[in-house]
Amino acid sequence: MATGSEVHLCVAAAKTLAAEGRGVRVVSLPCAELFARQDAAYRASVVPSAMTRRVLAEAGVAKGLMEFAVAPTTTRYLSLEHFGASGPYARLADEFGFTPANCLRLARELL
Repeated sequence: MATGSEVHLCVAAAKTLAAEGRGVRVVSLPCAELFARQDAAYRASVVPSAMTRRVLAEAGVAKGLMEFAVAPTTTRYLSLEHFGASGPYARLADEFGFTPANCLRLARELL
């Protein structure tokens, strides 16, 4: 699950996992609050309860996504829990792990 600019990272990781025969789903969650307000049936159609292993990606504080975590042992976060860095986007993305390779690494931790 990713909230916006991180979706492409999850898609790239999912393509690699799918090529390896893994069943994966990427959920674009541009507004976590709106998704949380939807009825349970709709939320379950997007994120079935059987999907117990999740990578939650947010290029900011992960707090807003924590309600979508299943358990600490089956959820990984790709997030930025601090402020104050500035510089070229690509350099900061690499420095803070917002890369397809890191997203893939987090997903593989759950396999």
